[in-house]
Amino acid sequence: MLNPVFILVPSRARTFLLLLFLSFTITVEAQQVQLQFSKGTKDEIPTSFKQLSPSDLSKHISFWVQVTISSDVDQHKILKAGNWYMQQVSFYDVAGNVIYVGNNVEVALLKGSNTFYLYYPFVDDKDSNGLTVSVISVHDFNTEYFDMRTNQVFFAAAVGMLLLLSFMYSIFIRSKDKIYIHYALYLFAILVFFTYQYGILGDAFSLVKQVPPAWFWIFSDFISITYLYFSQSFLDMKKKDPLLHRIFNLGIYLVASMVVIETISYLFEIDALHSVWFKGPVIAFQIIIFPFIFYRVYKQKTILGWLFLASLIIVSVASMAGQVASTFKSVSSTNFILQSATLIDAFIFSIGISIRFGISNKEKQQIQNDLISQLKINEKIQEQNAAQLETKVIERTEALNKRNRDNELLIKEIHHRVKNNLQVVSSLLNIAERKISDENAKQPFRDSANRINSMGLIHSFLYQNENFSDIDLKKYIQQLTDLLADSFRTKYPRIQILLEVGPVKLDMDSAIEIGLIINELVTNSLKHGVYENDKPVINLSMQPEGSKLNLRVKDNGLSKGNQKINFETSFGMRMIAALTKKLNGTMNIQQENGFEVAIVFDTEKIVG
Repeated sequence: MLNPVFILVPSRARTFLLLLFLSFTITVEAQQVQLQFSKGTKDEIPTSFKQLSPSDLSKHISFWVQVTISSDVDQHKILKAGNWYMQQVSFYDVAGNVIYVGNNVEVALLKGSNTFYLYYPFVDDKDSNGLTVSVISVHDFNTEYFDMRTNQVFFAAAVGMLLLLSFMYSIFIRSKDKIYIHYALYLFAILVFFTYQYGILGDAFSLVKQVPPAWFWIFSDFISITYLYFSQSFLDMKKKDPLLHRIFNLGIYLVASMVVIETISYLFEIDALHSVWFKGPVIAFQIIIFPFIFYRVYKQKTILGWLFLASLIIVSVASMAGQVASTFKSVSSTNFILQSATLIDAFIFSIGISIRFGISNKEKQQIQNDLISQLKINEKIQEQNAAQLETKVIERTEALNKRNRDNELLIKEIHHRVKNNLQVVSSLLNIAERKISDENAKQPFRDSANRINSMGLIHSFLYQNENFSDIDLKKYIQQLTDLLADSFRTKYPRIQILLEVGPVKLDMDSAIEIGLIINELVTNSLKHGVYENDKPVINLSMQPEGSKLNLRVKDNGLSKGNQKINFETSFGMRMIAALTKKLNGTMNIQQENGFEVAIVFDTEKIVG
């Protein structure tokens, strides 16, 4: 079996001393390989190459490597350009034709000297030798590739399954607990980091191949950030241990500051990722803070706490080993340890999440049971209170009903007495009228008696009815006009008052005022009208129309001597005008072909 053939070009002073003892030509099983270096772009293969010096790969450059392989026989080999994630390397034959773009390619070696050109768009920051080119037999490469892919597919499948489960928990359970999202982000960061290192991510997304590896080494810090966030959620630190929660927040800020420093250092071509001055304090801080975190979690003495401590030990050891290996560019040698620790840690947390979910369900069930019990207690208390309240309501209702009945009797008695008093006044006026022989002198007494009777009718209605707030105008106007007709029956035996009154109800005050208006209008027609055959016909209409109330009074007579009524000297007409204004009405009068008055009231303004 052929061992890999590689040329090492150190980028640090430590490895530069080895360069003095190593030759750039190494022979393994009858083949020689030589590498030479040249800066350049992809546009054109350089015409001159030189041997690589330690400072050549210290900056972010693109460069070419001339690979010369001497073979004693015709054979097929795999030409591999460094680590698996270096998938951006372009392979050219001696004529300058592109053979393949990727990490490795199978080449046909002819007996004698064979030349190939490799174009690197950027430097591999994690190559401990600076630059590594391997020549491997097809069989050995296939075995190595199959083992690598099998292991990485298993790793990706395991982490991906946990990632999928965490997302399913988050979506279907719809819990407000952020632990599932934090766990999913933690697994996602792990999955991206390791699938990149072995070229799986680059195979899935071609854009990844265009990104320099340094950005993915910076991305590895997000694994730490998501782990810290997840730990806070896992142990519910904000509620159960605020001090520990603040310590983990400090850790998050520290890692975030590392990301900023690493990004700036990369942009300004300062190698902070592999510097002891940068990584040393970070590792020292982890070592110092670890016992404190361990003690705080140990004090909780819960199943989740024990699981977290087991995870913390595994992650801390693996993390520090990985950081040391990363500092000295020995990533490939520790990847197996890191991946194994990550899988163990992920499964521990999965068990912990399941336990936490069970505990959460029990707590929710207990809360529900307590709530149901409290609801039953509240229901009994409510029933007792309702019974007591109902008893009090009944007692108060009976007392109020009794008071209302007493008030009703009192109000009825008041209206009855008012009606009787008005009747007495009306009788006195009638007696006074009968003692006077002059008809002109009698008329004021008769008019006053009619006005008093119109008001007395209202009080008669009120003490006879149950409802003291509404007066039925139809009944009231009917009785009022009957009284007026009777008072003029001696003068006009064949008098007719035709009524057309719709369903209208008003309060007492408004009804009295409208009654007085009708009294004055009808009295005016009978006093001042001249009728053919002494047969007066008075049409009285009161109809509601929306928010309006239309009153119309018309007779079939003419004014005496065809003279118009003087509204300024007529007391009755002045009273009608005043009452109409008070009730927010408008009045229209016509004296052609009889006397007609039309008044429109606004019922919205009358009521209240």
